[in-house]
Amino acid sequence: MVKAENNLDIVLNAQAGDKTSLNFLSEKIRDRIYPRFRRANMDDSSAEDVIQEVLLTVFVRIKDVRNPQVFWTWVDIVARSKKAQYFRDLIRRRQVYENFTEKQIHQSESTNSAYDEVAKKERREVVSDAVKKLKDEHAEIIYLRHFEHKGYNEIASMTNIKRSNVGVRYHRAKRCLRQLLCAAVI
Repeated sequence: MVKAENNLDIVLNAQAGDKTSLNFLSEKIRDRIYPRFRRANMDDSSAEDVIQEVLLTVFVRIKDVRNPQVFWTWVDIVARSKKAQYFRDLIRRRQVYENFTEKQIHQSESTNSAYDEVAKKERREVVSDAVKKLKDEHAEIIYLRHFEHKGYNEIASMTNIKRSNVGVRYHRAKRCLRQLLCAAVI
């Protein structure tokens, strides 16, 4: 365990790009904010996703922290912001789903089910084609996360990569898939 007086050195080293310091901070940040997210009624999967967003923000913007003494305060602010964003998005998704469900109920009364099946099949084909175009490492992460509903720790043990790298690869895979799907729609 590193003493508190060395935390400043770790932050400074991380700002300089030292991977060991970045990995150390990654684990400390995760240990610090995971319990808070779980107490906020997030499931494991959602907590892991939001922690990944926090880590990405922290590591992209770590050089912007001018005073390393306020690093942990800044991390807490980023974590609160990402948690609030998660719950805003959750509410928004629920509202969209409820609106969609209401529309589906009204449409199902007047829509031919054969048409719905064709539309579902086409959507599945578009997504399947997009996943096939991904790099193997990205397709594997998407498959394990979304189709087998595996957590980051399980994926890390199955793929023999570090747990922190699973989150990074998952984020990159989602971004690549989103770009491919947007291109397919246009």
